[in-house]
Amino acid sequence: MASSLAPAANKPSDENDENDGGNPNPLHHQRHGVRAKIAAQRRRFQAVADTEAEELRFVDGVHERLRCQRSAFRRRAYEELEEEAREATRRRRAEAMARMEGGGSKIPAPTRRGSRGDASPTHNPNPAPGAVAAAAQRRRRSSGGANAEAAMEG
Repeated sequence: MASSLAPAANKPSDENDENDGGNPNPLHHQRHGVRAKIAAQRRRFQAVADTEAEELRFVDGVHERLRCQRSAFRRRAYEELEEEAREATRRRRAEAMARMEGGGSKIPAPTRRGSRGDASPTHNPNPAPGAVAAAAQRRRRSSGGANAEAAMEG
């Protein structure tokens, strides 16, 4: 009967799975190993997903802060531009008021020439004799009014 026990001792049994020693497959002794592996893999995947979600929340927070900073920067830039525009408008109004009061502006106004009714008919400060009258006659002829027709006939 001892001979019948000997083969049973060499044969691995369910209770003796941890000590099988010669089997090259390391997962051979884990009968419940499939569920354990799935659970471990699920935990690893969940940890990775949690880490990625945390990173995404962090990146979203960074983007939100940058967006707020950009909008604040734009708001400050627009306020500065509006202030400069208001200042320039105030300056122009003050210069116009000074000109109207006769005080004159520090910045000379551009000189007016041509048919605006001012004293200097040409830009030449020293015209040739008769040039002013000729320029006035040319202007009358090119204006196309009743005076031009009378000047053409007469």
